[in-house]
Formats: sequence, C-alpha cells, structure tokens
Amino acid sequence: MRKALANNKGLVTILNDIETYHTTPIEAAKVANLANVDHLFFYHLTPAPRNNLTERMFFRGVNDIRKEWSSTKDGTMVVLPLDSDEIIITEIN
Repeated sequence: MRKALANNKGLVTILNDIETYHTTPIEAAKVANLANVDHLFFYHLTPAPRNNLTERMFFRGVNDIRKEWSSTKDGTMVVLPLDSDEIIITEIN
C-alpha cells in the first residue's frame, strides 16, 4: 500500500503510524495482568476483524495470557455499578 500511495505523503505517514502507536492484543493482555484489571475490553481495533475467522486470528494467544477479556463491537455496553465489583456486559440493539 505504501508503494501505491507513494505520492500521498499524508496517507503513507498514517500507514506508518498505525504500526507504531497501537498496542497488540497480546501486549494489552500483558499490561492488563500487570495492572490487575478484572476484565479487559478490546475496542478501536485496527484493522477491525470482519468475521469470526479474522477475529480468532486477531486475538490469537490472548487466552494463553488471560481469561477475563471481551472484544467489543458497536452497541456493547459495560456497566460498573457503584459500590460493587460486578461488571455487567450487555448489547444495545
């Protein structure tokens, strides 16, 4: 893509930046473990998985690092009730 967009320096810069300022799912899971978070939610995925196969590929290895995690999508709602350790995950239709 960089070669095809060589004349558009702005887009080439964006392509380069995407690789350096996003965290991989494995890195995020490791950081969540270090921070002792109860549940890790993945959102703003780049590139966003388009189907179950690409989602399994995208998150490959995360289950080996931690068990409490979810991939969100448009409509995912997370509620953290006051004075509680409960995490309620629902979908808005």
